Amino acid sequence: MISNGQNFILCQPVFSRSFTRRINTDASFLCLGVDRSRLLIYNIFDMIYIQMKTLLEFDLKKATQALDYLALKEGGKINKMKAIKLIWLADRHHLRGYGRPIINDTYVAMEYGPVGSSTKDLAEQSDFLSPAEKKYVDKYIQPSNGKVDIKSVSAVDQDVFSKSDLETLDLIYSKYGKRSQFQLAKFSHSYPEWNKFEELFKAKATTRENMTYLDFFKNPEQTPVEDIFSENARELDNSEKIFKENFAIANFWE
Repeated sequence: MISNGQNFILCQPVFSRSFTRRINTDASFLCLGVDRSRLLIYNIFDMIYIQMKTLLEFDLKKATQALDYLALKEGGKINKMKAIKLIWLADRHHLRGYGRPIINDTYVAMEYGPVGSSTKDLAEQSDFLSPAEKKYVDKYIQPSNGKVDIKSVSAVDQDVFSKSDLETLDLIYSKYGKRSQFQLAKFSHSYPEWNKFEELFKAKATTRENMTYLDFFKNPEQTPVEDIFSENARELDNSEKIFKENFAIANFWE
């Protein structure tokens, strides 16, 4: 609680989504001014509820724009599996640096590595999309080459991203964009969130396993070539604490 003489300011920490990006930060505060003679609400609880709830939800707009961004980086079209692997790398890097993923997808381990299940549905224009969601996606991307590729049909709406979202997407593409989908799949097998299921896949005992974001904070036993996940232990611990705290708060508001 902060006092400015006339008012007490009650602040709730919130990690950036679309409207907090406008002040160019990945950690901002929603504040409620409380005059000593009159309570000023300004729909603050609705704002907090929406903000906290979205911490748990898949961000369809960000996923769409990320796929569009990657397709344009490839000259207008990108292999679907390659795009999904690059988004996983971006989510992993951003989570470890800022305590939140970019897309908020539900990840599963499959034979060819980590897969954001909702991003895959979106890229394939599956029946799981509502009419409104499909209309939004169609405005920016479309399946191509029998749903093997994703084609950009419009410029990226960068306003859905925070500054750090865009920096991370730029970093990941600059580092790994020249690799093929199969090279990225092999690369992904070095990381703990997939590697823990490796024996099951080798034995053909499973086709998919649920992943947890907590495993994204772990380092591989053997660091692969061109690994960029070099956060120091203190930074990584702080990011993991931020993620856990925000997840707990979001569950409370759900």
